[in-house]
Amino acid sequence: MGFTSVFAVVDPKKEAWTDAIFGQAAKMGLGWHWFYRWKPGKDDEAVKGSQFLYSRYKGCLGLSIGDENPEGELQELGKALTKVRQVLPDTLVYCAMRGKDMVPEYTHKPELYLEYVDRVVSEVQPDVLMYDQYPFYRGGTAGTFYQNLAIIREKALAAGVPYWNWLQGFAWTDGPFHEPSESEIRLQAYASLTYGFTGLSYWTYNSCYKPYSKSLLGPDGKPSGIGQSLAAMLPELKVLGEVLKNLKSTGIYYCASRIYREGQWLYTQPQGTVRWSEKADPRITNVKVSDGPHGFLMGFFKDADGREYLMLTNCNHAQNKNAMETLGVITVY
Repeated sequence: MGFTSVFAVVDPKKEAWTDAIFGQAAKMGLGWHWFYRWKPGKDDEAVKGSQFLYSRYKGCLGLSIGDENPEGELQELGKALTKVRQVLPDTLVYCAMRGKDMVPEYTHKPELYLEYVDRVVSEVQPDVLMYDQYPFYRGGTAGTFYQNLAIIREKALAAGVPYWNWLQGFAWTDGPFHEPSESEIRLQAYASLTYGFTGLSYWTYNSCYKPYSKSLLGPDGKPSGIGQSLAAMLPELKVLGEVLKNLKSTGIYYCASRIYREGQWLYTQPQGTVRWSEKADPRITNVKVSDGPHGFLMGFFKDADGREYLMLTNCNHAQNKNAMETLGVITVY
């Protein structure tokens, strides 16, 4: 499909599996990441597994230790990452954080999620800030979608570390997650890039186990509808990535569209976004979104030499809609 690396949850003791995944990746010249679902008391397994895989297969790009661990485990998780880092000091070591909509308390008390992210930064001290968010469920998009992107961006920039995310490449058999459409897949990827994310990973590549009904590959091993949408988009992301990976995000704004409801025009401003204004950049005097129910993102960037860049992303999307069915129009003056 065109991915640049492989990310796998696999037991290092099952060498037939590791050979099939990491061994084949190495033969194809692909880098790989090992995802270990660490739990308290499993530090030795994390260290030994990391050492074994690193020494056996070429192309290790990173080690993801821990998966959505709760607050009470963060200090111990930080110690585990330190142990892995001590034996493999030149390798990225990080963890997979929770997304904001994974725990009801984070929605009812937003400050709790901010505290959680702060604790991951200070106690776990990952080399990369990476989180999970699977926003497409019950026929819509999570209300926290943009807010979560903004929080991770802000915290990662303050900590001086790169930030990545896990994106939705699946549906569940019994809900609530629905199969993301082409327009939804493109929204999540392009919005992430516009916020300055430099690493995108998709969960999951097969649906041969519960609760998954759809994934990147179908039962026949060929790309599913999700996989086909990704395969069409990945060449675009690779071109953009060559530029964006060398830039720093300096600003992110949302240009709202107008909808006519109950006799008046209303602007659609998603939760957690900052509305564009002329103060954002004096060279841009006006922005007008004239088509589509959703707006556009405007991401501002700088490179090491101070050159400035602007990225525009169409936020129109819907379940069962492809890219051509969700076009939008924005005019920048």
